[in-house]
Amino acid sequence: MSNEARQCHSGHHTFFPPDCFGASRKSANGQSKPIQIHLDGLNTTVETDIGTEAATGKPRRIFRGRKWVGQFFEHHSLKTGDVLAIESGGARGCATRH
Repeated sequence: MSNEARQCHSGHHTFFPPDCFGASRKSANGQSKPIQIHLDGLNTTVETDIGTEAATGKPRRIFRGRKWVGQFFEHHSLKTGDVLAIESGGARGCATRH
């Protein structure tokens, strides 16, 4: 899967709660609070945070935990360039839609 396919959000950092952005490395991540993402079609919810760039502190453009991304893309036959919607689902939750 290409890097573009793994980019689950692109510059919309105000969409996510500010405290979901953690340290650049998972091992140093004690400050962030995970968000919940309901995966449409897979009937499951995953928890993850969003890491930041070590050099700049800016949020990365990918979720930290993304083992589920390949399964979601395969289930919906998604490919690079397809549009994926992430809808707000409350203070700490959101849902993916295709």
